[in-house]
Amino acid sequence: MYFHIVIYLFLMPASMAIIQAPVSPYCNKLSVFPHGVTIPRGCQYSGQYPGTRCSVSCDFGYVLKGSTDNIYTCTSGGKWVPDDGTITCQTTCPPLNRSNNVMFSSDCMTSRSRAGSVCIAQCITNRYELDGVYTEHVCSAQGVWGPVPGTIKCNCPSCPPLSFVANGIIYPSSCTQGWTPVNETCRVQCQISHEFTGSNATYFCVDHNTWSQTPYSSVCQRRVCPPLRDFANVSFREDNCTTGPKVAGDVCHPYCEDGYGLFDTETDGYTCQLNKQWLPSTVNILCIQDCLRSKQGFGKKCSVQCNSGFELSGSNAITSDYECQLDGSWKPSPGSIKCECQCPALGGVTLATLTPPFCHTYWQNQGAKCKVNCDDGTSLVGTTDEFTCGPGGIWTPAVGSIKCAANYCPALSPVTNGRFGDYDCLYNRHLYGTVCVVFCQEGYSTYGSQGHYRCQANTEWYPAASSIECARECKFELNYLIIFFKQV
Repeated sequence: MYFHIVIYLFLMPASMAIIQAPVSPYCNKLSVFPHGVTIPRGCQYSGQYPGTRCSVSCDFGYVLKGSTDNIYTCTSGGKWVPDDGTITCQTTCPPLNRSNNVMFSSDCMTSRSRAGSVCIAQCITNRYELDGVYTEHVCSAQGVWGPVPGTIKCNCPSCPPLSFVANGIIYPSSCTQGWTPVNETCRVQCQISHEFTGSNATYFCVDHNTWSQTPYSSVCQRRVCPPLRDFANVSFREDNCTTGPKVAGDVCHPYCEDGYGLFDTETDGYTCQLNKQWLPSTVNILCIQDCLRSKQGFGKKCSVQCNSGFELSGSNAITSDYECQLDGSWKPSPGSIKCECQCPALGGVTLATLTPPFCHTYWQNQGAKCKVNCDDGTSLVGTTDEFTCGPGGIWTPAVGSIKCAANYCPALSPVTNGRFGDYDCLYNRHLYGTVCVVFCQEGYSTYGSQGHYRCQANTEWYPAASSIECARECKFELNYLIIFFKQV
C-alpha cells in the first residue's frame, strides 16, 4: 500500500508578521555555591517564578563577595538580578589575638578578615618597641595570615639583669630579678661594714642591652683603719695592730712589756670604727717603768718616755722623771707629767717660705706658730698667714688652707707700627718678671723708654702699658750725627 504525502507550501505575504514562540516566565535554578547555600534551598534545585528572592548564606569562615547584599531576585523576564554566579563565598582569616605585647585594630581582633586584608601591628604601650622585620599581617586567599600569628613581637628596650654584689645589694630588687627598662636606674648599696669603691655606684640603662658602665666596675670593700703606731715597750694581744689591716669592728688591746706598766691611758682597748678611725681617736699609750705596781724605795726614779709624735707637757714638762720621796710620795705628783700630741711638720708651701724655717721639717709643740711668707710676685690666699699647733696635734687653720697664688700682669695692647717679640704678650696674662720686647717697623724706632716692658710684683707693667711707641725716623746729617725726631 502506498501513501502519498502532499506537502503544501504556502507563500506568506511579506507584510505578514512572524509569530515568535512564547518565552518561559521561569528563572533557571541558581548555580551551586561552594562554601554556601541559598535560602530557600529550592533556589538551587529548580526554576523560580518571577519575583522570587533567594538569599545567600556562607559557611562559617567565609564571607560574601561580589554584591552589595546577599539577595538574588527573579525578574519577569526570567533572569536573575544580579546575574547567577555574581555572589560568591570567599574564605577569611580568623581574628587576631593580642600576644607578645602586640595588638591590632578592633576589627582585626573581633571579626574575621577577608583575603587581602592588612592588619598593622602596634605595641600595647609607648614603652615597647616592635622587634623584628614584620610590622603587619596579610590575609591570603587561602584564609591564612602571613606571617604566622605570634611572629610579630613588641619588646621593652631593656638591659640584662645585674648579678649580686658581694657585701652589698642592688636596688630596686627588680634590677637583679629581670631585665631593666631603658632610662631606669639601679644603685649599689654596700653593707654598713663596707664602703663603695669605684667610679660610680649608679647603673643607668642607656639603650637596649647597654648599661652606662661595665658590670661590675663597682665593688664593696671592708672599711679599714690605719695601723696603730708602734709604741715603745707596748705590745698588742691581737695580730697586725701596728701593721694592718684592721677592719671596722676590730679591737686592739695594748699591754706593756715586762718591767713596764700602762700609765695615763684612758682605755685598755682601741676599736676600729665605721668611719675608719680608731676610738678613742687620740691613741697615746704610755708604758713607763713599773713603778706603780710595787712599792719603790726612797730616791727611786721612774722615767717617762714619750712616743714619737708626742712631747712632754704639764706643770713639770722640764723633767721626765718621777722620784720617790722620804714621805713615800712621788715628786712631781703622779699624772703631772704627760705626753701630748705634737703637730706634724707642715712641709713646703708653694711660692712661699715658712718662719721659723724648721716648721716644714720638724714636728712642732702645741702652741707653736708658723708664719707663711709669700714670694715676690705672689699674694696670700686665705684669712690668715699663720698656722698654730693646737690640742691633739692639729694645725689651725687646716694644713693647705693657707696658700700663695702668683700675681699676673694683664695682656698688652698692640703697638702701632711695631710688634712684640712674643705674640703671647698680646693675648695672655704674664707672671712677675716677664719681659715683653717691642720691635718697630723699618723707618720707625721706639720712643719714650728703653724698648721693653717688665711685669712687676704689683701686677703692673713698667713702664706703664702703652707708653712705648714707634715713631717715624727723621734723619738729618749734621757733623756726621744722626738726630731722630718724633713725628707729631
